[in-house]
Amino acid sequence: MEERITWDDLEPFMAEVRVIARDLLRREWQAESLQTTALVQTALRRQRGAKQDWSALTWPNRHYFFGAVREAMRRALIDHGRKRKTTQRENLLTGCASRC
Repeated sequence: MEERITWDDLEPFMAEVRVIARDLLRREWQAESLQTTALVQTALRRQRGAKQDWSALTWPNRHYFFGAVREAMRRALIDHGRKRKTTQRENLLTGCASRC
């Protein structure tokens, strides 16, 4: 029997989602500026999409939900690292431009 997960069904799963986020953050040594709650919210926003309504958001089952949220968190961490590197590069370039 297939269970369908909707936005209203997520409350019992949020503790498990936070554990997944905490584990992912623990492995990322450069993500100390990102908090667990922020990572969870970013992943859920990515799951929702740009124009989709929260109530229209569904997953086929809980395994699919956890896999999709884990992937969204992983991608958010990658984007966070890229943004951080870009900022470091920009700081180096502007620092060099003022001294050169």
